[in-house]
Amino acid sequence: MTRLAALCMGMAIVLTGSPPARADLVVFDFEECAATSERFVHPGGHEFLECSVGMITMFVTRNDWAPFDVIEVTQPAFAPQWGTRALDPWFGWETPTDNWFIASFSLPLTYVRLQFTDFGQDSDTACLMAYSSLFGLGDFIGDATAPWGTASSPGFVTLEYNAPADESFMSVMFRGYSTVLSNSMYVDNIAVESIIIPEPASASVLGVGLCLLAVRRRKSHRCILQS
Repeated sequence: MTRLAALCMGMAIVLTGSPPARADLVVFDFEECAATSERFVHPGGHEFLECSVGMITMFVTRNDWAPFDVIEVTQPAFAPQWGTRALDPWFGWETPTDNWFIASFSLPLTYVRLQFTDFGQDSDTACLMAYSSLFGLGDFIGDATAPWGTASSPGFVTLEYNAPADESFMSVMFRGYSTVLSNSMYVDNIAVESIIIPEPASASVLGVGLCLLAVRRRKSHRCILQS
């Protein structure tokens, strides 16, 4: 990892002072993010995606910094609760690399829920792994896995993870994969529950956010979602 990533790790949040409280559940649904793909056309329009809901900002990358898309689908449609847009991993699908999405967050989380779907053909499995630091670094906290098989949208599979008591995580790595493709499922409705940081630790969060902003590349995009 680069020196910049090491700097980000150095900004790890240390909770001090009064006990932290849990915030309400918020959902990142990508409906306000710039759509860059449609079915069978995946140009790789994003290398970095920043989304904010209320107090929480989520930064999405891939572990190998490969591009990805936000897909817009109308026919065949996603489930109604998915709207029309979702994370799309299909850019570079012909290259059999071990690639993951990584979502890093500006506040420590205690809970995450993701929804996955596909349009049949291969037999998929959805999985996620939670880590104590940004970018899928630090201590491994836990994981979750759910089979999807050869089912198809508008159905979807929900994957969720609750951190053990007195633990939290700053990032999750996730993908839907098969024996043929290492990242081939669409992802939407990333729901998280965070810890509200008391002063003075909240100042560290601002530093984490600024550090992550510095990592944004030329093709990155920013979307502010409504809470």
